[in-house]
Amino acid sequence: MSLRYLLVFLLVVSLSSYAIEDKSVPTEILSKSLKVNYAENTATYLGDVSVTQRDLLIKCDAMKIYYHNGGGAESVLNSHSIYKIEFERNVSIAKDGRIATGNEGVFEPDKDRILLTGNASIKDKENHLKGDAVVYDTVKKIFRTTNSKNSPNKRVRVLIAEN
Repeated sequence: MSLRYLLVFLLVVSLSSYAIEDKSVPTEILSKSLKVNYAENTATYLGDVSVTQRDLLIKCDAMKIYYHNGGGAESVLNSHSIYKIEFERNVSIAKDGRIATGNEGVFEPDKDRILLTGNASIKDKENHLKGDAVVYDTVKKIFRTTNSKNSPNKRVRVLIAEN
């Protein structure tokens, strides 16, 4: 792969390839390092990763983007070929004064949602919600929390602060 393709890829990825909420708005991704694996059709961002699109901010320690197979550099440069983005360790989503956190997260563009799992919670000012999973709907722009079907007796925990 020539240096020219790599530079084009880095520029496009850094500025506008990945639309989480609005495909017409650029998305900025910052990290300490980026590894592109053309053989596996993945791009992995490591170290203090932040993804920003307007007032949506996602932070994590590592992020891995998966592309549909075939096409080499062309498929990596095409944001429409993304089928999954994984967020790892210390994941947080900040939107409209709310912060959702979890140990891991997954964004699947065809489902229009980000799923956070592992110590999942939502904080809205002084109010807290805790459950097995937090789901952020990227189209409706709403958060919700749920518990696993494997834990039928476990309940969502809500703490509402006094005004």
